[in-house]
This record gives sequence, C-alpha cells and structure tokens, in this order.
Amino acid sequence: MVATVAVNVAVSQRAPSHPAWLWGVSLLEVQPRARQTPAPEMRCPAFVPGCRIGPVPIDIRDYRPEDEQAWLRCRVLSFLGTAYFDDVMTAKQSPAVGAELVAVEGGAVVGILDFSMDESLATIDTIGVHPDRQRQGIGTKLFECARIRAAALGATTIDAYTRDDEATLHWYRARGFTESDHYLHVYANYYANADEPAEAVEPRPGLFPIKLFLHAELEQEAEMRHKFQRVHVCRRFAQAIHVQ
Repeated sequence: MVATVAVNVAVSQRAPSHPAWLWGVSLLEVQPRARQTPAPEMRCPAFVPGCRIGPVPIDIRDYRPEDEQAWLRCRVLSFLGTAYFDDVMTAKQSPAVGAELVAVEGGAVVGILDFSMDESLATIDTIGVHPDRQRQGIGTKLFECARIRAAALGATTIDAYTRDDEATLHWYRARGFTESDHYLHVYANYYANADEPAEAVEPRPGLFPIKLFLHAELEQEAEMRHKFQRVHVCRRFAQAIHVQ
C-alpha cells in the first residue's frame, strides 16, 4: 500500500488506521495482454537521476511536484487489477525520509516507486507501472534503483506489505524476499451484505456503519470468511540489502 515481470504487486497496510499508500506496494506488472509494445532494452546498471532504460527513452528520476497528477493517475491505473483496486488517492503523500522515483517516457510518468526510511529499514509504500507499459521490466528497474538509493540512506533491509494477488506474491518470492507476519484485511460492507457492519462493530446512537476496514488475526480466517465477503491475507516481504 505496492505495486514488471508481469507482476501485479499491490500495496498494503501495516498500521491499523489504514491506507495502503502508507504501508504497501502495488506492482502492476503481470497481467497477460493480447498485444504488447516491444519491451525497451534495459541498460541502466544503477540509479542515477535521468537514468536511461532503453531506446524508447524511459528515464528513472526523482519525483517532482509537477508530476503529481500524472503520478496519481499512474497509481490508480496500476492498482486496478489488484486487491487494492479501490485504494484511490487524490493527493500525493511524500515520505519524511526516503525516496520518490518515477519512470518517465516522452514526458509521461509510466512507473512510480516511493519508499520511506525508519532507521535502517526501507519500506516500499507504493510501486506501480502504467498498464500500457507493464511486463517490460520497468517495475524491476525502479526496484533496483530504489535498493541502491535505500542503501545510500543507510538501509540494511527493504520490505513491503501486500495482499494475496498470486502474481504479486510470485514476483516477491522470485526476487528472494522472505515472507512473514501474516494477518487479515477484512471489509464489512453494507452494500455487499446488509448484516456485515453489525458483525464487525456495535453501532452508536445516531451512527449507522456502512463500510468498514479492519485487521484480524490469521487464526480467525475461517470465521472471517464465513461472515464477510471480502477478506485478504496480508503479509510482509523483506530482504537484506547488499549493494556493491
């Protein structure tokens, strides 16, 4: 709440208060497409501002304030095919300490990655690639550049929290991430089932719960799936940073 080897990695929350953009990842890079634009040749060994990825110039650089609307559009489109399809932002939030990277093609933002720092830990908050540019290695290159930037900021570990999109899980596992800290994201939605909100909370006088987002222990999965239509298993992926 993050995010292209065709991977739809999607963001997640680890703070009980919510939004995926705080603690997650959305990597939309794995949905098969009937027709694909030829993948740009990769030749960016490390992060440098304006790093050229290929002959169709795709540069990786730092986010700029004037990128905000393009960043927001890229994010929402990259999340559409994931378990974070309804996690929509109307304004970008920047990490207090960390990095904000964008992949740019012909002046258009086609990939995004933010991470935040907490001492020696770098957490990916958002990663996504525009649907028209997925499966071309842009997300992977953003991630490689982020690792180098995180190491320069003193990170020894990089992690991300994500839900149960199979393509996303495969992407992390294929890159050597270690999986841990499983728990549930539960949605109680009146419009899905009028009884769901009452199963989650006790209404207060004059207030009528309609849509609720909750965390629950993994051990409660069977019970939660019986009571609520939308339940996701969230988990942490982490790996040590070894940048030479």
